[in-house]
Amino acid sequence: MVDAARQMLDELMGRNRNLHPSEAPRKISWDDPDFCQYYVVKFCPHDLFINTRADLGPCTQIHDDEAKRLYEEARPSPRKRSYEDEFLRFCNNMLNDVDRKIQKGKQRLQLMHRDQPTPIIPLSKYQEQLNNINARIKKLLSEAEEAGTRGDVDQAKDLMALCEQLKDEKEALVGQHEQQQQQQQ
Repeated sequence: MVDAARQMLDELMGRNRNLHPSEAPRKISWDDPDFCQYYVVKFCPHDLFINTRADLGPCTQIHDDEAKRLYEEARPSPRKRSYEDEFLRFCNNMLNDVDRKIQKGKQRLQLMHRDQPTPIIPLSKYQEQLNNINARIKKLLSEAEEAGTRGDVDQAKDLMALCEQLKDEKEALVGQHEQQQQQQQ
C-alpha cells in the first residue's frame, strides 16, 4: 500500500519531490535495480495479461520512462546485452508455459469427446424440429404483443394460449430426446 502511494506520488510530482531545494537531484541510471529491467528493454510482461489466467500480478519494480529513454540512448554494452537476453529468456518461458497450457486443454477436450457416446438419433432432425417450434413461439409472441398494443386483449390471450401449447410440445420433444439418449447408454 505504501509502495503504491509512493509510486503514484513519484509519477505525479517526480522522484525528487522530497529533496530540499538546496540538495542536488539524484542522477538516474537505466541499470538501477529499482527499475524494471523488462520495461526498460521493451515492455513489462506483468502489464500484458491483466485479469486473465496468465496474469503475473503487479510488477514490484518501477516503470520509468526516463530510464527507458536512457537505456535506448546508451551504447551497446555487455550489461545492456544481458538485459536483452534476460528479457527474451523470460518471454520464451512465458510462451512455453502458455503453449503447455494450450496443449493440456486440447488433450482434455479430446478425452472428453472420445468418452462421449455417439447419438443414434440424427441430431439434425431433432434440432430442426426444435428450431421450428422456437420460430413459431417467437412469431406468436410478437403477434400477441401487437394485438395487446392494439387493445385486442382476447386475441392476445388466444395467441398466448397457443404459445403455451407450443412450449409444452417443445418440452415433450426435449424430454423424449433425452430419454432416447439415456436408453442408448
